[in-house]
Amino acid sequence: MLNLKTLVLFLVIVGLLLVHILTQLPYLTQVFNFDEIDYAYQALLLLEGKGFYSISFHDRLPGIYLVYTLAGLIFREVSPIAIRFLTLFFTSSAVIIFFLITSKIFGKVVGFLSAFFFAIFIVDPSVQGHTANTETFAVAFFLFGIWLFIQKNKFLASIAPFVTGITILFRPTMIFLVFLLSFLLYKQDKKPTSRFIITAVKIATPLILTIFYMTFSGNISQFLEWTVERNANHMRIAYLGKYFIGNASFTFQNMIMDSCFFWLFGLLGVIFFAFSKDLKIKTAYFFLYASIASILFSGWFFQHYFIELVPVFSLFAGLLYAKIISFQNRFRPIILSLLFTAFLIGMVGHFIDQSAYLNDRLIKRKVVQPEDQKNTDIGYPQVLNEIQKNPDASIFVWDDIPRIYVLAKKIPVSYFSYKEPLLPNNLLPPTFNGYFPKYKIYQKQLMDELRKKFPEIVVVRKDDNFEEEKKAFPEFFQFLSNFYSGDESKFFIFYRKPI
Repeated sequence: MLNLKTLVLFLVIVGLLLVHILTQLPYLTQVFNFDEIDYAYQALLLLEGKGFYSISFHDRLPGIYLVYTLAGLIFREVSPIAIRFLTLFFTSSAVIIFFLITSKIFGKVVGFLSAFFFAIFIVDPSVQGHTANTETFAVAFFLFGIWLFIQKNKFLASIAPFVTGITILFRPTMIFLVFLLSFLLYKQDKKPTSRFIITAVKIATPLILTIFYMTFSGNISQFLEWTVERNANHMRIAYLGKYFIGNASFTFQNMIMDSCFFWLFGLLGVIFFAFSKDLKIKTAYFFLYASIASILFSGWFFQHYFIELVPVFSLFAGLLYAKIISFQNRFRPIILSLLFTAFLIGMVGHFIDQSAYLNDRLIKRKVVQPEDQKNTDIGYPQVLNEIQKNPDASIFVWDDIPRIYVLAKKIPVSYFSYKEPLLPNNLLPPTFNGYFPKYKIYQKQLMDELRKKFPEIVVVRKDDNFEEEKKAFPEFFQFLSNFYSGDESKFFIFYRKPI
């Protein structure tokens, strides 16, 4: 029979989950965004038995692709609704774990208040938490590692470094947070010197296993080229170009406008406890610094990078609320009333803002939701209908992301699932500029593949630079002109191989 303490704990967890699920509920039918299309495409390849980095290039470590593949295995398709429900499972688990961690370290009141903030803002659009990006899963595994770390059970504590190491397979820049946790493991051990190497090896094990797999599968060169070389270029462009400051300013503006209540209150908590002598709070600041370092190391300041700040900002917001509630003086009722009013106004404003977000971003976009494209949704249904008339036909698509492959559930004939690696720098968007110095080599590789496999259908999407693209890769478009007949619309050219 449950005792009162256990019952209260159970009800608190259920309440937090209800808040979290209700917050996430409106986004469960949201279509894939730009990044998610790419993750879904890689999952589609894996489900078809294609190995990592073998027939397609992609610049993420395999953690995110495995999650999307898992969604495909569970729900029998790599669809937005499948990914949303699996993400909801991960974020709900993270809410429970975050509550258990903060309650154990800082007490039940702080734990509840912090977890309440976390339950809402881990899926908040201000950090693109409503999507299934790498940071969401990285945070979930990192929190799980912390929870294992603080357990009295020796076995659970012993596997904490391994679980924490999985974080790196989703978000390599979170290495700062992983190092911090490993340092804490190192310091609390009775024999730190003898245990340090073991702890380091446990943390590195997921990455080491990944490298071994890529080596023995024969894909290590592609793996290193795309995950190391390309991302090094990505960071170089961010730090040396104008985008470091510009993108940061744009992101901060959007985040503050979308959810100023959360970020402001978390920041007030950070300032309020800045001179605290409490060792636990001092440790929380180290996690704050490590989270900031992870974001800075990335360079581009995309909104979803800031998911890494949600746990520590939720903690400081919870600490501040708990501190205010604990004030004992004659003004306490007034303070609590003002606090509750501010909280209520802030939350109502937040949800009104998110309703506007839904109306603007979700309802109006019926097929795909590329965040930085304009008027590209028009024409996709017609293209998909044409492809479905011949479902067994081989296909190649000239597009900026592999959305048609995902929507049509088709495997391409080429290693190149999108066009950017085949174009010179002047035709690339800022985030890709400088990525592909070997584009001439890639062009030759694509032409060899097309001449060998001769796809029955080729779909070309026309964007603002279409005429320049034709000049940059004349062999491809001449090949289409020589061997295919094309039906042209405003946004697409649909090529068929003559029978």
